[in-house]
Amino acid sequence: MIITNGSVTDEIPEGVGHFIISFNGDTKEHYESITGLNFEQTIENIKRLYKNGQFKKAKKIEIHSLQVYSDDKEYHTNLKNLFSFCEGEVKIRVSKKIDNQLGYLPVKEERKYKRIPCDYLKVINVHVDGSVIMCAHDFFAENRWGNLLIDPIWRVLYWEDRIKKICEHNNGIFTGLCKNCNYNREIEKNEIFYL
Repeated sequence: MIITNGSVTDEIPEGVGHFIISFNGDTKEHYESITGLNFEQTIENIKRLYKNGQFKKAKKIEIHSLQVYSDDKEYHTNLKNLFSFCEGEVKIRVSKKIDNQLGYLPVKEERKYKRIPCDYLKVINVHVDGSVIMCAHDFFAENRWGNLLIDPIWRVLYWEDRIKKICEHNNGIFTGLCKNCNYNREIEKNEIFYL
């Protein structure tokens, strides 16, 4: 599985099972305020990947979007229009689970949902400099588990701190950046939509 923001990806490697583009926002204004990336550049790059046949290399292609602004109908319509060029070939997933990733927002109420081991610990999250970081939301690369430009993949997979964090999650222990993050909760009814 590869997860990317799609802004500079130039090809999809052969043999990829699941290729996910994380595209957070439904308009230029929303997208750029959330990601800090150039909206037009990212859209054009995704179109180029599609037109060059790169999407055919992966068994499954999805666009994942965290809905922050706009109501459901408007958000879904805007996304459908943005990616109409690949309609029928790409599944779009919308999630509303963005309210307190990494715990940067103050906790205003007691948790009323079950926390589960986080999906981000199951994949390799690569920072722009090649560092393997704990999760895609470790924005400042506070947790580095090797570097894929230097370390072999097996060393990264068995990095001591990575194994420790996975064990913590499996035992319901959430420390550091995970302490107040509510991204890793059970998905509630009507929280995720497939278009």
